Amino acid sequence: MVIFAIPLRAKCMAKNWNNCCMRTRRTVDSIYQNNNKNFKIILCGDDRPEFLNKNYYDDRVEFIECKLEKPKTWLEIARNKYWKLLRICVRVREYLLESQNPETGIYVMPVDDDDLIHRDLVGFIEQYPNENGFYIKNGFVNYGDEKKCLVRYNDIYKFCGSCNCLRLFLDDCPETMPFDSSLAMSKDVASILNKRYPIRWDHHVLADKYKQIGRPFKEIKWRAVIYNRNTGENASQVSNWGGRKVNNNDRLHFGIFIKSLNLLQYKYKGKKIKDDFNLYPII
Repeated sequence: MVIFAIPLRAKCMAKNWNNCCMRTRRTVDSIYQNNNKNFKIILCGDDRPEFLNKNYYDDRVEFIECKLEKPKTWLEIARNKYWKLLRICVRVREYLLESQNPETGIYVMPVDDDDLIHRDLVGFIEQYPNENGFYIKNGFVNYGDEKKCLVRYNDIYKFCGSCNCLRLFLDDCPETMPFDSSLAMSKDVASILNKRYPIRWDHHVLADKYKQIGRPFKEIKWRAVIYNRNTGENASQVSNWGGRKVNNNDRLHFGIFIKSLNLLQYKYKGKKIKDDFNLYPII
């Protein structure tokens, strides 16, 4: 089984909460339409999106409420996200304990709440039950729903937070949250948790860190993810949240822009690719 872990931004953090919810629903639907149904989708956030109150999904989709203080800086936005991912891991541990062989671990894939997953991804992962994890090497960048084309991008796992699927074991998942939620934004607490729990490792170094400890990931070479940019809500594009943004990925995102100027990298948004990723306008 594959568990997709989706940390949600709070309503107070959104420029347009309704649009955020519509993008999140499109993300959930891209996973939910997977041809292989052996998955769970766990969302964690301060505010429950209204679409989750409808009868659109079965019990493979869950929501965990997690009330946190509003982030004041860009780094606190990241800590907010990773706190929610760790909270999802508390639930993952419960799934492990309910399984027949909890010692074998379970695949968990963090997904940002506006990216899109290919409908064949779960089936691909299920073919390899004994891997340490997976990373999506190649993908697409979507610069806006109004654009007619996507941009092909290799090594997208270095840019996009929805590209790693890791096998987690009981030791990787806390029984309860190790600290009170009032400390979610604490630098010292974040440092402690980052050392202890792999789910909190930065997406662009996660596969390399696993390789360094002798547990290399399997590479997914086909384009299995769409990284949505220019939504107005991308944390990586925040420039004035609590002062100057500290983000080591600026140069890398500039690289995405350069590739977007190469017409050979373009992929037309035809019906097949829209169906494969549920790539339909939110409004």
